Amino acid sequence: WVTRSQPVLLHVDSTGVGGASNTGSSYGFYGVNGTSGHDIWAVGQYGQIYHNDSTGWTKFVDALGITPYDLEAVWAASTNFAVAVGQGGYILKWNGSSWAQDTIIGGLTYRSVSGTGPSDVWAVGDGGTVVHYNGTAWSAVTSGTGQNLRGVWASSANEAYAVGDNKTVLMYNGSSWSPISVQSSAPGTYYAISGVRGGQALIAGDRVLRGTR
Repeated sequence: WVTRSQPVLLHVDSTGVGGASNTGSSYGFYGVNGTSGHDIWAVGQYGQIYHNDSTGWTKFVDALGITPYDLEAVWAASTNFAVAVGQGGYILKWNGSSWAQDTIIGGLTYRSVSGTGPSDVWAVGDGGTVVHYNGTAWSAVTSGTGQNLRGVWASSANEAYAVGDNKTVLMYNGSSWSPISVQSSAPGTYYAISGVRGGQALIAGDRVLRGTR
């Protein structure tokens, strides 16, 4: 699924981009993620949260229902665990039956969230903010940068990557975050990162970059 900052989302499969799917919302969406075609979450303006079980979209949280701020991203580990992050430092968690505010950290905007399971979740955002969830509590982690971080992807408990403004690419090695240099001709802002087969990762910005992990 692809968001377009509108109430309509696009479905993508191996044959390409499919038709538009109208959620019924009056507001736009910024993040979408799920565990299967029967478990898709979408989050967006004014804290709205919708779910798709393959039969259609259902509203789980009204706009302004939990947070007055926009939710920027969502990540699901299972049908019983998902995390949504956004403006104002808000972090929301799904427990299998309902969404609730989990914490507010820093007051800045979190722009991306990813993990390997319910006890290993990363969220990144403005000003180089990085926080980690260990299954019990969230804690701030030093990133070593003041750049806005816009994307994060975790491949294992000992390997994660974050990308952001001004060619920022960071790697977590199990104990700390450190910068990774990229080619000088690369675009200035990276918005997302994700792993693919063969030990490679894709970075999306003004253009797509591919690198070997």
